[in-house]
Amino acid sequence: MFVRVKNIKGNRYAYLVENTWQPKGSRQTVKAYLGKVLKPEMAALTPMPDISSHSFPDAVLALTGWTLANHGFQTLPDGYAKDHVHVSLATKAVRHKQRNAAVEMNEGYLCDHTLTQALNFVGEGTREEEVGQRLANTLLEAGISVPQETFVMLFNKIFKPLQES
Repeated sequence: MFVRVKNIKGNRYAYLVENTWQPKGSRQTVKAYLGKVLKPEMAALTPMPDISSHSFPDAVLALTGWTLANHGFQTLPDGYAKDHVHVSLATKAVRHKQRNAAVEMNEGYLCDHTLTQALNFVGEGTREEEVGQRLANTLLEAGISVPQETFVMLFNKIFKPLQES
C-alpha cells in the first residue's frame, strides 16, 4: 500500500491505495482517506537529536519531531503545531482544523497511517539489506529524512535476524 495524492477542485487530498491485478491490468483500490495535503515550507535546520540512548520507537518520535521542527512546527506539550495543523506523536494523529491531514515533507507524507507504520516497524528478516530497504522506505513514505549515520544507528536498534533452524 502507498499514499496517492489527488487534485480535486484545486485542493490536494491523500488516499491510502493498494494495487491489485485484474484481467485488464493493474487497478488501484482506495483503502482509506488520509486527509487534505498540506505542504509547509522548510525552515531553519535544527540540531539533530541524539538517539543513541533511545529505544526504537522513541528514536522515531525524536526524528519525527526533528523533521517537523525543520519545517517550522512549534513544540507543544502535546505535540507539534503550525498554521492550524496539529501533530500528536502520543496518539499518532495528524490533524488540520480537527480533520485528518497529511503533511507533505521531504519526499513523503506524514499522516496517521505513515506515522503508525514508522513507529510499529518490525525489523525481523533473514537479509539485512531487505530490512534496511523496508525501514528506509517506511521513513521516506512518512517524510522523515535522516542522515546516513543516524539511519544506521536507528537500523541497529531494530534489526533482528531470524534464527535459522
